[in-house]
Amino acid sequence: MIYHDDMSRYNILVNQDGVLTAVVDWECVSALPLWIACQFPAILQGKPLDKEPIKSKYQHDENGKVVELYWEHLDNYELTQLRHLFLEEMQKLQPAWVEIFKSSQRQRDFDLAVTNCDDSFLIRRIRNWLNDMDSGVENLQGLEERIDNASL
Repeated sequence: MIYHDDMSRYNILVNQDGVLTAVVDWECVSALPLWIACQFPAILQGKPLDKEPIKSKYQHDENGKVVELYWEHLDNYELTQLRHLFLEEMQKLQPAWVEIFKSSQRQRDFDLAVTNCDDSFLIRRIRNWLNDMDSGVENLQGLEERIDNASL
């Protein structure tokens, strides 16, 4: 599959009516196996957060402004909602893409483990995930999910 590696809001052009007019910055385009290409575009990647943060429950500074952590959590929540919408739209437009996306999480987790095996912060999580896989743990949480949940 042809894959645009930098699909960010800066590289997607729309007209005043919100209609896509161009995608730019193609110098990093790649031909990838489907299991790698069928993932969320960079613009939608982030930590999962299904529950909307409540502003009043966060600390405020001396000027009454909410701390930065609230905005980070709000961003994670909104990205999570956009990922749900993205998957719904992809299910309508390209159901085979969604099937590959769902069925290839294990491959993406292995790729994540290999890519990050020299990261001293992640190596314990990678080892625990591999040990759980070897021991046949049922309903095994994916490595990507473990890393995302650990940093919330």
